[in-house]
Amino acid sequence: MKQFILFVAILFTGFSFGQTNSRAKNSPHEIYEKVDKDATFPGGLNAFRNIFSQRFNANNVKANTRVVKTSISFIVERDGTISSVKAVGQNSSFNWEAINTVKKINIKWKPALINKQPVRQRYKMPLTMNFE
Repeated sequence: MKQFILFVAILFTGFSFGQTNSRAKNSPHEIYEKVDKDATFPGGLNAFRNIFSQRFNANNVKANTRVVKTSISFIVERDGTISSVKAVGQNSSFNWEAINTVKKINIKWKPALINKQPVRQRYKMPLTMNFE
């Protein structure tokens, strides 16, 4: 009888933990990579790229090579604002200018959604520039 009760206790414990869904409750502080609906910039990604290229000041970049690359990442917050802007690449002046350019774009995004609720989403964008 004791073995049966122990078996039932273990079985129900497994069910209670097995049924939790991390997407059921959206944490206001968690940053999601996978969402039901991605964050979107008004006018789409091409509109964001166009504004970025207009505001990017290439005169602030000191490049020893013709092609410079970086990867920009930022968080689209639940209210559509941008935070935690970072750039990872070989050229520090290029990274710095890319970060500052993203920060200058103060147009709000439509936030990402999980279960129709806004959540924080990490957004990544590769950037390559040719200097002649």
